[in-house]
Amino acid sequence: MWWMCCLFVDNLKATSCVIYRYFIAGFMLKRPAATFEMRLIKNKYLIALIAFVVWITFFDKNNLLTQRERKQELNATKQKLDYYKTAIEDTRKELKALRDDPATIEKYAREKYLMRKPDEIIFLVPLASDSLPN
Repeated sequence: MWWMCCLFVDNLKATSCVIYRYFIAGFMLKRPAATFEMRLIKNKYLIALIAFVVWITFFDKNNLLTQRERKQELNATKQKLDYYKTAIEDTRKELKALRDDPATIEKYAREKYLMRKPDEIIFLVPLASDSLPN
């Protein structure tokens, strides 16, 4: 819009143009530079981002701290699951051996239930790790 006034004034061949000076001075004025802190405070997107991050980190039902705890709990549960899978597999192998081999049945009965043949005497010797410390 100001350029139209300038063209009009130039067409009038005015030597001192108050209108020209007014519009050029108004548009060409340099405003004082805002400080870095003021620009950050006025930036509504940055404020919204900071508020969102604070909300998600601390106040939300599924905040980051809770998610970290749940992740650790999930990892512990996965480790337990792996342990129980291997224990089940070992038990199945043992059960198959007990079903198929009579020598395994005898060994199992002697070790687990302390069974003996009629003419045998059983002596239990505790291991060093089983004894109580003095």
